[in-house]
Amino acid sequence: MKKLLCVLLCAILLVASVPFAAAAEDEPAADALPVILIPGLCENALIRDKGEKSESQIWFPIKAVMRGLLRHTGELLADIIKQDVDALGELAVNFVYEVAEPIRLNPDGSSYYDVSPVVSTAEESSYNALKKSGKLALVTYGTSTLKAVADEIGGDKAFVFQYDWRMSPFGIAEDLHTFIQDVKALTGSEQVNISGTSFGSEILATYLYLYGEEGDLHRVLMNSPAYAGSRIFREMMAAEEPTHIDYEGALNNLLGNYGVELELGYLLKLLPEGAADRIVYEVVDRFIKTYYLPSVSFWGVCPHEDYEEMKALLLDPVENAEMIEEADRVQYEVVANIREILQGAKNYGTDVCIIMNEGCRLLTSHGSGDLLVDAANGTGGECLEIGEHFADDYAPERLVCADENHDHVSFAGSLDLTNGYLPENTWVFYGQMHGQNYWDANARPLTLKLLTTDEITDVHSDPAFPQFRENAMAVSDVLIEIKDRPSAVLSPADGSVTAVVRNLSHIYPQRIKSITLDGIPYTLDRDALLLMPGMTAEITLTPTGGEAKKYGSLTIEYDEVFNIKLHKSRTQYFEVVE
Repeated sequence: MKKLLCVLLCAILLVASVPFAAAAEDEPAADALPVILIPGLCENALIRDKGEKSESQIWFPIKAVMRGLLRHTGELLADIIKQDVDALGELAVNFVYEVAEPIRLNPDGSSYYDVSPVVSTAEESSYNALKKSGKLALVTYGTSTLKAVADEIGGDKAFVFQYDWRMSPFGIAEDLHTFIQDVKALTGSEQVNISGTSFGSEILATYLYLYGEEGDLHRVLMNSPAYAGSRIFREMMAAEEPTHIDYEGALNNLLGNYGVELELGYLLKLLPEGAADRIVYEVVDRFIKTYYLPSVSFWGVCPHEDYEEMKALLLDPVENAEMIEEADRVQYEVVANIREILQGAKNYGTDVCIIMNEGCRLLTSHGSGDLLVDAANGTGGECLEIGEHFADDYAPERLVCADENHDHVSFAGSLDLTNGYLPENTWVFYGQMHGQNYWDANARPLTLKLLTTDEITDVHSDPAFPQFRENAMAVSDVLIEIKDRPSAVLSPADGSVTAVVRNLSHIYPQRIKSITLDGIPYTLDRDALLLMPGMTAEITLTPTGGEAKKYGSLTIEYDEVFNIKLHKSRTQYFEVVE
């Protein structure tokens, strides 16, 4: 599913990607610990026949994609005009095969070809080294995050760990152990801070399981963690017929990874009805299940409760025996024990933090998360489906956090972290898409502080970084927050409050047409505004004395001027307390 979208949109993404953020003015902190970033599945470049005359980059295969697009454009347009769903499915499978066949695996999980990361040693992998070698652009995940960290602590202390993301997390974790020792030697530091994004969190969890007691990690940040899997795995891989996918969300997520504001959902309207679902189904059934299914890492994102059923359905116990043995180890030693692994790391003296997202519909269902990973799996908490909320009299059973003064229920009333993996060290951004906290103006400062300072120890440390907060990604267009109070909590007893309306877009003006309150007993002094890119305006909310809902909502109706998709809306939630 994600592979198909990458194939179709890669060229657009490259052309549209935006410049990196400007360097910080302050000098890097001399005493800061080194920071290592670990990307997720498919998120760093791979090469074939490294060191040989035949060496070539096989992932991400930009040249192959461009050649394929040029070669098949005529067929694609003809099939669209004819509205031929079968032909479009066949074209997609052939196209993906041409582009991605070099990453195929043998049935035992080994690589069919001689494949390796572009860079692998710590000495090659610092921001400064990558920039000097001209290989920085090959760090397809986190280039901007890596630069931002380098601006804070210096480019010789900011590293990215590159790995072959098709292989077993255990082998990768062993390589990470060596990498960490080399980073310590290069920087003269006794410890490092480290962040794993998406599947990178499972690599990091496997490392903690194997080496956590060694004390090399000062702080661990799990970002959009996929260490407990995603229900998308079952919904895609067990499907016997095409599954409907939120393609507009998928496109926004891909573009958001590059900080790009483009509306491409309308392109899907060019396809015959049901064609997109059929194309993805054919690619999954005829390519992924044939050439990529033996990836042990791929099976690491299968939720543990689904693993045995999916294994029996999709794998051959004889042909895939070696791969299954390793996947069993990943599932039963790591995926099934995330809570114990994270708590164990804390017991060994490592600070462990989680940044997760909720409120985005999963691509294949009404589950709540960040499009790709369930909020429940990422946090260990209880999460309701999209559109559902806890009752006003809901009281969590306190099995992990016993402090009655700690409220770990989100302002949307849909996620309870009271019994999550780490209730005091988990931050959640509502509506943020998978792995995009660098592009979220609310999440980025928190991420950098957690990675480069000791200023924040838990969710109570700084009111500027509450446990739950709305996202401020540019692709979310507009945002309303209470002035000087980032937590989305309103108390009518406090009287009138000032709210700040922000145009999050860097390129589009926003014409606010109306702001509607549901269950929030306030009136607005104005609800029609025109905001140029990056601008803010203040409005006053005055209590009415009317009936309140514990979890009220605010809906902004607006026109995004000059955009193809002109009329839009955004709904935010606020907890209303006495």
